[in-house]
Amino acid sequence: MHYVDTYTMHYNAFVYMGKWLRGVFFDHSINIWEPAIGYGSDFFLTFFSWDPLDLISVFVKEECAETAFTVMLIVRVYLTGLSFLYYALRKGAEPYAALCGAIVFAFSSCVYLGLYQAMFLIPMYIFPLMLSGADDIFDNNRDILYILSLTLLAILNFYLVYMSMIMLFIYCLIKWILRSGRTVRGLVHLLIRFIVDSLFAAGIAAFQLVPRAIIMSSMGRLNLERNVPVLYSKEFYDGMWQGFTATFDMMNRDCNIGFSVLVLLCLIALFTVKDKNLRQLKIEAVLMTVGLCIPAVGSVMNGFAYPANRFIWAYAILLSLAVTVMIPKLRSFSRNQKFILLGGTVIYFVAGYTVFNKYIIHFPIVAVMLILIAVAVFFADKISYERYKIIAVILSCITVIVPAFFQYSKGFTNFFTSNIDAGMAYYTSVLTGGMPTLKNINNDDATRYNHSPELYHVPNSSMLSGISGQDFYCNMYNEAIYDFHDSIALNSEPSNFSYDGLDGRSELMALTGVKHYIVSENDIRLPVGYDVEEVRSDKGGYISYTPSSSITLFTLFDKSVPEDEYMLLTPFERQQMLMHACVVDGDATSHISDLEVSGGNILYSSEDSTIQTAEADESIVISFEPQEDKVIYVSIEDLTFDDDDYYFFNIEVEALSNNEAVNESPEKMKGFTKTCHLYGGKDDWLVNLGLIREGVDSVRISFEQPGSYHYGSIRIYSEDPVAVLSNINGLDHSVDGHWDGMNSYYAEVENDSPRILFAAIPYSQGWKAFDNGKEIDIIKADVGFMALRLDPGTHYIEFAYTTPGSDAGRIISLISVIGCIVYLRIMDTRKNKKKQEK
Repeated sequence: MHYVDTYTMHYNAFVYMGKWLRGVFFDHSINIWEPAIGYGSDFFLTFFSWDPLDLISVFVKEECAETAFTVMLIVRVYLTGLSFLYYALRKGAEPYAALCGAIVFAFSSCVYLGLYQAMFLIPMYIFPLMLSGADDIFDNNRDILYILSLTLLAILNFYLVYMSMIMLFIYCLIKWILRSGRTVRGLVHLLIRFIVDSLFAAGIAAFQLVPRAIIMSSMGRLNLERNVPVLYSKEFYDGMWQGFTATFDMMNRDCNIGFSVLVLLCLIALFTVKDKNLRQLKIEAVLMTVGLCIPAVGSVMNGFAYPANRFIWAYAILLSLAVTVMIPKLRSFSRNQKFILLGGTVIYFVAGYTVFNKYIIHFPIVAVMLILIAVAVFFADKISYERYKIIAVILSCITVIVPAFFQYSKGFTNFFTSNIDAGMAYYTSVLTGGMPTLKNINNDDATRYNHSPELYHVPNSSMLSGISGQDFYCNMYNEAIYDFHDSIALNSEPSNFSYDGLDGRSELMALTGVKHYIVSENDIRLPVGYDVEEVRSDKGGYISYTPSSSITLFTLFDKSVPEDEYMLLTPFERQQMLMHACVVDGDATSHISDLEVSGGNILYSSEDSTIQTAEADESIVISFEPQEDKVIYVSIEDLTFDDDDYYFFNIEVEALSNNEAVNESPEKMKGFTKTCHLYGGKDDWLVNLGLIREGVDSVRISFEQPGSYHYGSIRIYSEDPVAVLSNINGLDHSVDGHWDGMNSYYAEVENDSPRILFAAIPYSQGWKAFDNGKEIDIIKADVGFMALRLDPGTHYIEFAYTTPGSDAGRIISLISVIGCIVYLRIMDTRKNKKKQEK
């Protein structure tokens, strides 16, 4: 099981889904909002893809979920083959040839993506059905297959609908252009049918599409400015050329190319045959091959974002169809055609060693196999047709083994090095990162836990504990949380969709309801204020610490300040401001200038400069007056790294005393350039070096990648731990609050004057608030959370959640189902009437 995405995202969601479904069946609880997904998230919008295959999780114990999850991945692989087989047979292919095409399709390198991103298998077993449905419409048959397949695709994964519809449009356009007897009237009729059918499919899937469209519209990652080059690098084309017959991950962006030598042979053969029935296949082959080589095409197909050839599965369908069509024809090739075929393989071989020479160790093996098969074609007509069919199927099986061997064997790509050991998925999630400690803590008040950065922690594992852990990793994310992290320049994952903790910044931890801080027995670094031992785990040697002061998810503030003024502060100043007033998006009671908030002691400041490094790991040392018993922060704002050779950059920051490192390991920063597909717009970092007891007189900043680093400012701050404790103790956590496990938080408040109730619950359009049963307005607070304005008195507060857009989506789906049934019935009646008239 691949660690990234498969394990951390899909596997954990699979385990949780089984747990959730059992809760529905046995406890009759339909819990949509899950506090344990990051700060809290809508489970359906974050992970749930409505894939019926995942429903098997309800019957599987959590300890055995890994086996069921793996089996379902394999089932999906074979579904791709069956789907293509159906499509090829519908196209009139000979059964054995259709089987050859299904084999090379189901076991191409494109499928490898599905083994760690299961969603990329979805179009591989649905799009062939869509193509068959489109053919039905062209042939004036029933529309039901097209509508059902498009509906299923939209429900299972809406992201893939976009590129699928572009591919389908190109397919249909070429088909119509090459069609004999075409008329404008016929074109209009086809367009109307496709549009109506597509609208019905979208309407039926609206219960999924509407809520996801709402959350996607707020995801800033989709609208970022990115660098889209005119051409890819030379290494890309080298890898694509040689990897065509083996395997090649195109820029590590979830788009593997890699087929078999049989596919290349059939592709060359396709262009040696003059047959008007193959014109569409040839045109599509040229267009898609060229498209894979142009970054702009990859950007358009990825929603005008970063270039990514994730439509590679459509290319696989095309090439597999070429195998299906050409395998029977190879046996009847003329002598000249056979020499052209052999010459094409030799050109591929020579070009791989010269023009596209990337010194891939497996290329000679593939090239020799390719030429041997090309030579064998010369004798194909010497054997019986029955034996030829058997040999063709056997060759299909053998040649698809080659890319898999190169992908997974040692000495080559060895993809298994990125995998977690079989049988260890569940235990790794629940026994590492302090998870055993959580079983012994009291979490009735719905507070959160956090852990030391030095502690290994599996992303998303907190969702298996049922306790919020501030760790999150998923492509569907809450932009409000990212905006909050960005405003405080959190030194965490630079991507919008990934975070883990608050970098040990104890003031922010206290504000956001972190009551339990977990470390290993050997880790002596604790955030200021988190020094009261709570519990020890009986496994793994973990300890949970808690503050001596009260911590809840709810904080009462006397004053509020406007968000636009807050954003004018430096990240360190914003952190201080959050401890003294609630930052609101709207009318506020005060201005920041009216408040006396400490900006910390600035030890060093530098503005707008460039650091040029010629070699890796070059560093600068910044000296200042010696500091003792202080919390040290290093702030770097508006940082950019200009070098086209790198997608990312790493920087290490460490405190020094007399040129010796104070801590055992430096703090690490990671950033992405605009060329990287993971770029999220982050350019500010505030690094917490922690409480340093001994004297510190300088900071060393090391740059791992050589190049040009430009920054708007570098500042070094020191903060007295007494001030930190004062900030934490000054938070009014006198609110009695809890989570009821049914999409609701409750809080009881008594106040003698007008106050602001801050709730450390991620902001979402799905929340409603009720004060003593009466709905009141929710204010977006502290950039990413919620707040309420309360008059003097006693208040019983309820925050209730429903998936935004879910009601509208369900209504649209219901109407669409009824409308679609009526529409299809009318269409069938008309067709039957015409048949009777004829």
